[in-house]
Amino acid sequence: AADSDADRASGCTDAVYVKPGDSNTTVDAGVYPATTHVFDPSYGKKTVSYSGNDVYEWTQVWINDGNTADLDAVIRDPIPANSTYVAGSLTCDATGASTTTRCVYDSTHNEIVWEGTIAPDPGATNADEAQNEVVITFSTTTTGQSVNTACAQWDENGDGLVDQNDPNVSSNAPICTNAADSASVAPNSVPEPSTIFSVLLGIMALAWYALHRRDTRGHTM
Repeated sequence: AADSDADRASGCTDAVYVKPGDSNTTVDAGVYPATTHVFDPSYGKKTVSYSGNDVYEWTQVWINDGNTADLDAVIRDPIPANSTYVAGSLTCDATGASTTTRCVYDSTHNEIVWEGTIAPDPGATNADEAQNEVVITFSTTTTGQSVNTACAQWDENGDGLVDQNDPNVSSNAPICTNAADSASVAPNSVPEPSTIFSVLLGIMALAWYALHRRDTRGHTM
């Protein structure tokens, strides 16, 4: 094999060609350590809808919008204050090429936990534009003001693991849904169907009483 040491006069090496499949351990010029690719975090957004009887459905959508490669991630979503998780309500939908490896309600820490891989959707800003979004949905009974924020840690160094070797994990700096992309509820602002029915029933009773009294007076006269 050709010598890959540089010529002292010119500072250059000879041109060395290696065909695909060949192994030449004597060539070391022009070999550099592989650079570590830093992966951008995914984007998350939360919404909430009222289901009646103090039950609220929380939905979060996560999109791998800043990469062209798959992104391993761990998402945690603490159950908010004044709320209780509705057993069996959790669903995790990894669409397209995304995959779910874990989707649970952790009763010990009172939080939703999702682990898996989010396939890329470069530039996508919502579920309509994405092909590989991850959608996590669950319900709670909520009796007071609640604000729900989810956070994700991700495989920042591209080694296939979400662990202490990732700066966002070691420094405890996850990506979270911010104030604009979190969800909040004020249950007292939504009248219960039973309350509306009670009010209508009271109005009907008053109307019947007034009519009956009028008829009675007319009969005695």
